[in-house]
Amino acid sequence: MLQMEEVNMAKHVTLADVAKRVGMAPSTVSRALRDSPRVTPATRARIHQIAEDMNFQPNTLAQSIRNQQTDTIGIIVSNILNPYFTELLRGIGDELALSGKRMVLFNTDEQAAKETRFLNALTGQMVDGLIIASTGGIDNYDKLTQTTPTVFVDRVPNADSIHHYDAVLTDNPVATRDLTQRLIDAGSKRIGFIGSQVAFSAIERLNGYQQALTDNGLPAKRNLTRQTDYTPAATAKALNELLQQEKIDSLIVADSVILSQVMKLLKQQGKLDAFKLGTFDYLSWFDYLDVDLVAVQQSTYAIGHAAVTTLLNRIATPTAPITTQRLPVTLHQNF
Repeated sequence: MLQMEEVNMAKHVTLADVAKRVGMAPSTVSRALRDSPRVTPATRARIHQIAEDMNFQPNTLAQSIRNQQTDTIGIIVSNILNPYFTELLRGIGDELALSGKRMVLFNTDEQAAKETRFLNALTGQMVDGLIIASTGGIDNYDKLTQTTPTVFVDRVPNADSIHHYDAVLTDNPVATRDLTQRLIDAGSKRIGFIGSQVAFSAIERLNGYQQALTDNGLPAKRNLTRQTDYTPAATAKALNELLQQEKIDSLIVADSVILSQVMKLLKQQGKLDAFKLGTFDYLSWFDYLDVDLVAVQQSTYAIGHAAVTTLLNRIATPTAPITTQRLPVTLHQNF
């Protein structure tokens, strides 16, 4: 027969327990632990040592309720598998750590319904602010974010959002114009484009691509562009239509996630070296590819850093003017 072992669970140490050990009022102990100048340095040091010996942990929830501040920032990204967001989160996390803030992270998988659900959860949990890479499928952000300070990164819900929310973005139109120009300078005449169906950043990139075509006297035909919802099936459909119907000689894809899908399909068809490719988000392994490629390297880490500083400024000064920062890019070309 099995015998049950008796386990003595350690009692949670409260402020009152520390006060009893010290022999002082709980209010005095509380002030000492907050390093109030109303308590002498010697007494503060003694109380800190006793609290540490007793393994006392402050009730952060109670403190948050009293201070109306949680020191927690809600982060919503649209695709955690996208290497762009890995680097973005590194920039956000490093800057939050320096400021003593924590983050709670949600991934929407490019689904507006998830984004709405996560926004409701975060605003209900009293986060101090939000940093969001929007799916682009939500119109009522004012209602969802309520009075929570919010900064958009990478993409905003729509063009009008820039007038109502702080944003830290890449200069997408200029970057894609320059990317397209590199392909044109290399002799490309029929350049296809595959981008997201709803992401505002993809729309800006499409505009930059079309501007470059127009600047060079090339027709910016709608039938040279296709959209995908990031599923392999949708990307395959978009690519096959361009290859079969439009006879393209180069192809621009809006980000590295779509690029990986496109390259896999081209390799399966034996056409990987038949086209010059352009994309956003230069990755180090691109250097080992045996394909003609132009890639935009965004200031991703800096965007994450700037998003945090912008949000903390917004929290400190709610009535400050709305700002939009567009960070520069670098182009990498292997041909």
